[in-house]
Amino acid sequence: MSDNSRHRHDDTTPLALCLTVLAIGVLWLGVTVGCLALTVLKETPAFWTNDGGYPIALREAVLAYYYPVLSAVLTLQLGATLGCVFALFYARSGAALIGLFALAPAWLISFIAVGVLIANNLWNVLNDQPLHWHPE
Repeated sequence: MSDNSRHRHDDTTPLALCLTVLAIGVLWLGVTVGCLALTVLKETPAFWTNDGGYPIALREAVLAYYYPVLSAVLTLQLGATLGCVFALFYARSGAALIGLFALAPAWLISFIAVGVLIANNLWNVLNDQPLHWHPE
């Protein structure tokens, strides 16, 4: 057996890996869109009143779990980004480059969500309301 045959790679593996990374990126994009939707709901005054027509269970879930979920999403996203950067520079992985491109829109949506959160809290403070204020 020649030395080259022992180290032969399957030609479909890089394509399969790239498609898997791209699919995970698209799914992650859905997660960040969900965080943006929760942010908009959380920062909408009608969401917190019965006039908005939102279920009380949803309001309680957003009140209890919004910040832990947002923190987890941003932490996982940062870890995935750093992993892709590491793989790109140290392993020279083409899938890592696709991962970074897939994560770019997710970062944009995450920055928009955090921007909405900061803008609303700044608005509250400038209008002499407590930070994270919402009508009850």
